[in-house]
Amino acid sequence: MGNWIDMGKAWGKRWWTLMSCALFTFLGAVASHFSLQTKTVEYLLLVIAAILAFFAAAFEWIDEHKRHLAAVESHRVSDQLHENIVFGLRADVAHLQSDLDQQRRQLEHIVNSNRPEVFASHSDSLMFEEMEDS
Repeated sequence: MGNWIDMGKAWGKRWWTLMSCALFTFLGAVASHFSLQTKTVEYLLLVIAAILAFFAAAFEWIDEHKRHLAAVESHRVSDQLHENIVFGLRADVAHLQSDLDQQRRQLEHIVNSNRPEVFASHSDSLMFEEMEDS
């Protein structure tokens, strides 16, 4: 409900600004020059007021649309930033995992090349302990 009230206030300000334009002065000058009847002038005043109300609504819609587009763009940038952070973290984790795997392979290679019987017995005992835990 507050949104409609805010919209009404914004529209009212624009309409009031447009109502203070020179169209009414021009209408008065035309009415006096052509000696228009009072009913005709009143009708023209209402028509001009309605046209100005339409323009006030259109101008307010344009401003609201610009604010909406700015909010959408802000959310898009925020989502893109979030996606970049998450993707960056995933890439960092994958890189760290790759580094750890490479270091494990290097360590296994060093151990196997220097003392194969120690590494073999150690890996067998680890495997045996895992089987006991299950």
